[in-house]
Amino acid sequence: MAITIDCESVGDRLEMEEYVDWVHRNVEGLDEASVMESAPQLRALAKNRELILDLVESSLKEEGSYVQDESVNQYTDSAFMLYNSGRERRKESRRDKFLYFAVRAVVWRVPRLWPNTTEREDKIHSYELPHDHNFTFLTTGYYGPGYKTDIYEFDYNDVEGYPGEPVDMRFLEQTYLPEKKVMMFRKDTDIHIQHAPESLSISLNLIITEGREDIRNMTRQFHFDIEKSCITDCPLGPADHGMALLELAGEIGDENTADIIARIAQSDPHPETREMAYKAFARLVPAERERIQTAILDDPSPIVRQARV
Repeated sequence: MAITIDCESVGDRLEMEEYVDWVHRNVEGLDEASVMESAPQLRALAKNRELILDLVESSLKEEGSYVQDESVNQYTDSAFMLYNSGRERRKESRRDKFLYFAVRAVVWRVPRLWPNTTEREDKIHSYELPHDHNFTFLTTGYYGPGYKTDIYEFDYNDVEGYPGEPVDMRFLEQTYLPEKKVMMFRKDTDIHIQHAPESLSISLNLIITEGREDIRNMTRQFHFDIEKSCITDCPLGPADHGMALLELAGEIGDENTADIIARIAQSDPHPETREMAYKAFARLVPAERERIQTAILDDPSPIVRQARV
């Protein structure tokens, strides 16, 4: 299940630079045991009570903008990026493979009961939305009572990922994320439903990712219907990075473009990308539609096999 980690912080509070340096030197990539072992350091970082206040004050001092630039923060306006290793790509790591990770703070607000605001805020915070994550992350309560969450688990390897697909999900627990508690949510395994806290709360997250060079091989994130035990949709993910480009290529491409798209249709790991590639290929080479449709029907994924060109 999503793992609650009993730990005490290591000594006094950590500054962000100290914490980042420790993670770079000690966390072994996507290894869950290694991530769990870093829990005391995240607790120590959470002892730094000026960490978020300094960020808030520096943001308020920025003329004309009170939010982080999108190049720094690609999450919602409830999340604040504190560190992103992808922007620095430190060379002094002791391992051959560079560790990609991010540290962020997430603010969990109580939805305001004003007209047309509650639904928007629920969406921003993912309240009442069953979802998994395609990355492993460690989280701790930094401020406030913390959100309540219902946690389920499923086997990613048992699903194709199309809307309406039945999923064998198992209820694990209902819990909270108060100050000092540390939890690890497992990549492609834990489904959780977050409920609004009783008062404003903040969590700190250590997010371990594959890195930019591996983005095409990242798994997909899903939204679920708990009552019907099925997938409802697949939000924006790694496959979407090339979807718009493939659609454009299918409109304006030439013979060379068609060859490139054909290779993508046959080899890309994401079924949504293969589906779009087949459709783009068919637009560029309409004489091959019958052969393309046969290839579609032979694809291992039902997401692709339902496509028509």
